[in-house]
Amino acid sequence: MSRQTFPKNGPPLLPHFAGFYRFLPIKQRGMMDKKVPRRVVITTKDIQNILGICERSARELMQRIRIMLEKGTEQYVTVDEFCRFVGLSKDEVQDFF
Repeated sequence: MSRQTFPKNGPPLLPHFAGFYRFLPIKQRGMMDKKVPRRVVITTKDIQNILGICERSARELMQRIRIMLEKGTEQYVTVDEFCRFVGLSKDEVQDFF
């Protein structure tokens, strides 16, 4: 088996993605390699999707969670707080995001 030799400008690029990557500004090249963190905050739309309830019921549930946690209307409810209140595991809820 012979060794593969590449031209002076380096190994051949991948078909379509590497060509796109080459034309990105240098600042954005590193951003594509970063991992996106999991969501921390839950919204009423998320509650609707997870529990299969209507928008109004999701808003009322969010309000009950805030009252129990003594949070204001402008404060966020985290996924952990929601899971503890509803009794679901975090893994079950993360599948919806």
